[in-house]
Amino acid sequence: MDGRLSEARPAAATSLLRVPELDGLRAIAALGIVVFHSGFQDRLYWLWPLVDLFFVLSGYLITSLLLQGPRDTGTYLRRFWARRILRIWPVYFLGLLSVLAILAIKPLLNGKPNAPYEGLWSSLLFLQFTDLYIWPRPLAAVEANFMPWWGHSWSLAVEEQFYMLWPLLLLALRSRPARLLPVCVLLLVAALVARSLGVAQFLLLTRMDGLALGAVIAVLAHDCVGVSPLQRSRIYAAAALLAAGPVLAYVLFGWSLPVYQSPSTVSPHPLLVSAFSLLFFALVGIIVTLRPRSLRWLAQPALVWLGLISYAVYMLHLQITGVVGMVARMVGFGGPEAAPLRLVVTILLCIVAGALVRWLVELPLDRLKRRVPWG
Repeated sequence: MDGRLSEARPAAATSLLRVPELDGLRAIAALGIVVFHSGFQDRLYWLWPLVDLFFVLSGYLITSLLLQGPRDTGTYLRRFWARRILRIWPVYFLGLLSVLAILAIKPLLNGKPNAPYEGLWSSLLFLQFTDLYIWPRPLAAVEANFMPWWGHSWSLAVEEQFYMLWPLLLLALRSRPARLLPVCVLLLVAALVARSLGVAQFLLLTRMDGLALGAVIAVLAHDCVGVSPLQRSRIYAAAALLAAGPVLAYVLFGWSLPVYQSPSTVSPHPLLVSAFSLLFFALVGIIVTLRPRSLRWLAQPALVWLGLISYAVYMLHLQITGVVGMVARMVGFGGPEAAPLRLVVTILLCIVAGALVRWLVELPLDRLKRRVPWG
């Protein structure tokens, strides 16, 4: 790295942050997670790593924004946090409100009383699962920590905690920017070790792999401004080889490695999480720096548009899945043979809901972010 972390590079700002192919990746990840949570966990279990793709993308975007910040870091941090609040909180709390609304009408639909609203207060503060830093904890503590149709919010809590803490770390490294890359590697290793020790995999500590690797992409892209495509290809060819190593190690030895019991019995193997994060690191890094022709299909307008509504789709998809399931059971389509039909209806409703939220909530707030100086 050269220069200071707080220095801006205006010429590179647009190219580093606005990459249409990344919107296409977000669209694929969001739709894959909708499918995964629509009753296809057993048949399509391999879709679970897509949440780590979101983490890699977030780590890249947030670190890029911070690296391009002005010298006046106090003002910029206030702007950064204000803009993140406008981006994340309205849709997040809209999703939480929709859960409360469904729970309010659910007894009217099926005549069954609601379970306690577990995790409501922690959800209001983005502190989901943080009590599980105390290890070991029983499986029941994990299952009772969320209200129905709100389990996916753990990933937003992880990202929100990252948004609060990561700028402070970058600020601490202003005078020693070369240490950022070793710190990212250290965090990746720390996440793998914590998971291997049985710490729950729904925490910032144990899911830092993707976020740290996304930050590495931002650092490399920030320092590759003006570097020839050939040199960039060499850098990310090395990254691809780095990603292939843990995958091969997992295939050969991963299943036999001793791992402490995790609070969640459905948690994937700790090494597998790191392996997929590394693969997404290589994929996103290659897209950001090389923009290969073979991946230009990710920039198709339909995929880019789906990527723009992907956050709203993600925050509302479990609620929509729950409502579709309840209504399907009421009208006699609750069996496994009707699962494909329920999936199609769920996807269509998710897209409609995401488009409405984009139009009515996100776009007005985007205009507000451009107009208000935030300090």
